[in-house]
Amino acid sequence: MTLTMIGVAFIVCGLAGELTGRLARYQSDGLFALAYVPYEIDNFRSGHSVWAVIDAALFAFFAYRWWTGGGGDDTKRRLRSLRTRFTPSRRTAPQAA
Repeated sequence: MTLTMIGVAFIVCGLAGELTGRLARYQSDGLFALAYVPYEIDNFRSGHSVWAVIDAALFAFFAYRWWTGGGGDDTKRRLRSLRTRFTPSRRTAPQAA
């Protein structure tokens, strides 16, 4: 029951922020994505596997909309900078003259 109420709180915050204009669409989509995680956990623990799969699909949908709407820009930037650390650089031995 507690996990369901946490999910409801995220949904209410997302709706209120979007309706008042305080949050952009991608930000409210991020809150909706966070709302479906406790729902999924609660349904999985209760044994409602069909609802858990539906909640996982809704989480993926809203997370995708958040990511492509601009919400993942900082995360994308961090991943890009992390990628440069692991990109191999070619090192050759010094040439003898």
